[in-house]
Amino acid sequence: MAKRKYSYLQWHATGGYPVVPGTSHGLLTRTSKMPSRSWGIPALGSLVTGSDGGRLAVRTCSGAVLRHKSLNVADRGFVAEDIDPKRFVCSVCYPRAKTSHYRYAPAKACHKARLEWTLRCLENEHSKDYWVAYVAEAMRWSANERGTGLVRVHDQGDFFSAAYAWAWVAVAETVLLHEPDVRLWFSTRSHYRRGDMSEHEAREYEGTIEAMRALDGLPNAVVRPSALVTVYGDEEALYEGLHLPPEVPGLSAGTMVLIDGVPVPDGVHLCPSHEQNSKCFGASVGGVDCDTCWKGHVPVAYKGTGDIRREKPLTKEVHDEALVGV
Repeated sequence: MAKRKYSYLQWHATGGYPVVPGTSHGLLTRTSKMPSRSWGIPALGSLVTGSDGGRLAVRTCSGAVLRHKSLNVADRGFVAEDIDPKRFVCSVCYPRAKTSHYRYAPAKACHKARLEWTLRCLENEHSKDYWVAYVAEAMRWSANERGTGLVRVHDQGDFFSAAYAWAWVAVAETVLLHEPDVRLWFSTRSHYRRGDMSEHEAREYEGTIEAMRALDGLPNAVVRPSALVTVYGDEEALYEGLHLPPEVPGLSAGTMVLIDGVPVPDGVHLCPSHEQNSKCFGASVGGVDCDTCWKGHVPVAYKGTGDIRREKPLTKEVHDEALVGV
């Protein structure tokens, strides 16, 4: 693809792909499943180098739940305190799987470089505008590289601050202005207000959810909230729908993860990639070319890819005990 179309981007010397400015780290991830490259930052959190040279701990998945105490008050009554932590959806996120390529050092270095660059750029309006222009151009390049017009955002990581979320609104608006046919799909759990948020995180949450709704309101962007937990076939009634695609006002239809024996709920689209060599576009291997994730009106179910083990069976008695005093 002609590089002259993309005046902002810096390119890898031999790979021919965009890099994080001033580095040799790829700006986007090339995955075998997706019909284009995707954007990701470290999952859950990362210790990064700040602009002043100091070390900074950043929680990159603000809505991630990995333990009972992180549940908000409304949900604690439906999840037993001794729940196996691996039952939370965030525990089966692909980057946490033992087979994930994101666990290797080169991938980790790229994700960390993207986050550090992003944090530096968000410190003032001038550098933020540069980040928006650069990333928007990369989104357009990725969508056109394979001719699909589709890009996934947050194959790992999430909206970690209001400023970051609003920057993505600006990216989508810029892409829409130049190439309205390019569509962006965002996976998120940042719609969820954790019960153990600090005061600062709670303030950030309000601005973040507002930005996410503004982003989903654009014609070229889809923000899909993910379910809270995974369940086995004999446990569906215990969770009061917390395993189902969530319905969040102002956001697109949600997603869920299917585990042993759980049927696909009515009206939910089952991702076909699991039956076609783990590819969204599987027509070449006898499957279908599916872009449902980029269409926000239909909820989607995926088969689990993380390291799931059923270590603590949840009984009705244990569940009822969790309701005492709520």
